[in-house]
Amino acid sequence: VDGSGKPVNPDVSAVLKNGKAVLSWEKVTGVESYNIYRYKNGKYTLLGTTEKTSFRIGGLKKDRTYKFVVSAVNETGESRYKKASTVSVTRS
Repeated sequence: VDGSGKPVNPDVSAVLKNGKAVLSWEKVTGVESYNIYRYKNGKYTLLGTTEKTSFRIGGLKKDRTYKFVVSAVNETGESRYKKASTVSVTRS
């Protein structure tokens, strides 16, 4: 939890498995859910929300690199995902 009471961003790893990106992270204490975003051209697009510590993303096109970010959400609000580091996968 940061000074505002919002949770901190989880450390995320990504692997490519059967043409899908599989994001995973350690559980953040006091978190209710996680939001998964795709980062492209300076914009964040919400892909989904989960209570789990992993998320699969399909529909990845060949020869492209994708960047993702995961935020944590508690009763106070959402972590500062725009300050989180992105994870990348390249489908070849």
